Amino acid sequence: MQMPTKPKQYYVIDKLSIIEQTLSLFLHEVFKKIVVAIHKKDTHWNTLSVSSAPEIYTVEGGQTRAESVWNGLKALEKFNIQPMDWVLIHDAVRPCLTLEKLTQFIQMIKTEKVGGLMAIPMRDTLKYVINNEVSKTISRMNIWQAQTPQMFRYAYLVDALKYARLNNISISDEASAIEQLGHHPRIIRGDSSNIKVTYAEDIDLANRLLGRK
Repeated sequence: MQMPTKPKQYYVIDKLSIIEQTLSLFLHEVFKKIVVAIHKKDTHWNTLSVSSAPEIYTVEGGQTRAESVWNGLKALEKFNIQPMDWVLIHDAVRPCLTLEKLTQFIQMIKTEKVGGLMAIPMRDTLKYVINNEVSKTISRMNIWQAQTPQMFRYAYLVDALKYARLNNISISDEASAIEQLGHHPRIIRGDSSNIKVTYAEDIDLANRLLGRK
């Protein structure tokens, strides 16, 4: 199966696009505002009914994940967000997260000072590859695969992303930005079904998982 030519978050699974499947989990009273980062040339978002939901506010996405998250955080200033309020970040193309797992995650992270993320322990042997050849084998002991959601206090995450921007530090997720300030985000064990739709085969898998969900 080939990936669709349109952005993967708009691929339809069971009559709903992936991004609609994902957002349906967050259209819940526990969340005061949902900010969605949309590419400036996006022509699909406004065709979805969810785009007009009163809980949702859109911002222009950046060239990187960090820029998009930054734009979202700055937008929250319009809604009187407080420094110690919690913000939760989730990939639009992770539609298989369950409400049970999300609720459990939030309750556990709320006891933390800074925040944390969902992740799963690495099960496979890791290979470091150069030019399609194995250079070395990397021990998977204590190695976890980061997922989303990731949830942090607003002020801590703003400071972390600001530090990365000022120092030209490339970050792969919010937790890595937090780590740059010397904090140690809490790990909450996630689920292997919380997949990120990246490759063609992921669409078929997401279809099956959402069917069970």
